[in-house]
Amino acid sequence: MTVYWLVWDAAAAWIVDRMVAEGALPAVRALRDRGVTAAGRPPVPNCQTPPSLATLFTGRPAQEHGVTGFTVPDDAVAGGQLPAFSARFPHRPP
Repeated sequence: MTVYWLVWDAAAAWIVDRMVAEGALPAVRALRDRGVTAAGRPPVPNCQTPPSLATLFTGRPAQEHGVTGFTVPDDAVAGGQLPAFSARFPHRPP
């Protein structure tokens, strides 16, 4: 089975619903008409994009995958920060 994810960063459900109702998103309407839909819920307490996507892609909470924001604290590098999607993150495979 192949799974395709359509991820809209910061696309509130009510906005997408309204746009579908107004006819602005025919492809989304076609997907919904075929039963392709799912509810989303951002992980808490941090709902920034990198930890949210890492949670979605790994199925694990931030405590396990290690992506906590746009940068991740790391004492082993100069400046003490790494990009969230550097080669060392996430700690769990997608």
